[in-house]
Amino acid sequence: RRLARFFPFDDSSPVATNTMAAPSEAKTEVTNKSKSAPLRPYLCNLCVSPLLRSLGIGRALCRIVEAISHKKWEYSHLYLHVDPDNVAAVSLYEKEGFVDVGRRWNASWNGGANEIGYYVKRLGKESK
Repeated sequence: RRLARFFPFDDSSPVATNTMAAPSEAKTEVTNKSKSAPLRPYLCNLCVSPLLRSLGIGRALCRIVEAISHKKWEYSHLYLHVDPDNVAAVSLYEKEGFVDVGRRWNASWNGGANEIGYYVKRLGKESK
């Protein structure tokens, strides 16, 4: 709430003007040409400076990504990976409704973490 005035996003206005194809058109084009898994919204590299933590910035960023993924791109789920030892991040994601699906592995890109957790959130009215 404290940060709401700093973020121009609300439910009634567009996030940005873009001359590229709408995400729904882009999804169709990419998934039809590719044999790989369909595109999914993925929250990655969310960082808040230590000097600015506990101000609601991380929560606000999560909610903006969720709103764009659901309302603008019409996806029903949002995905992320997190180091289970990062207690602050895990707490934030769980408070925001992300669910640990229990998958763990040692990824080569893990930045020194012993394992990486996989979280999913169902988006929409039923998720709140």
